[in-house]
Amino acid sequence: MESDLLPALGDLRQALQADGADMEVEGVEAGVATIRLVLGPEACLDCIMPKDVLEKILLSSIRKSTPDVTRVHLIDPRAVA
Repeated sequence: MESDLLPALGDLRQALQADGADMEVEGVEAGVATIRLVLGPEACLDCIMPKDVLEKILLSSIRKSTPDVTRVHLIDPRAVA
């Protein structure tokens, strides 16, 4: 199921890549998709949307192709201090 999520992330991944970031699908378990935000050394941290906004956009995009996913958990390195 993880590979099914990649096409749904396409447009958002392109936008993030333009700002020096990317996303990786960690897995899907019990309807929860876990996605990791990957920040490159040149990432524009001010350009990347907040975690809660990204989670909502991701869920909306993923549910179009994978309705079994009911929640997105975004692992955001910006939140780790």
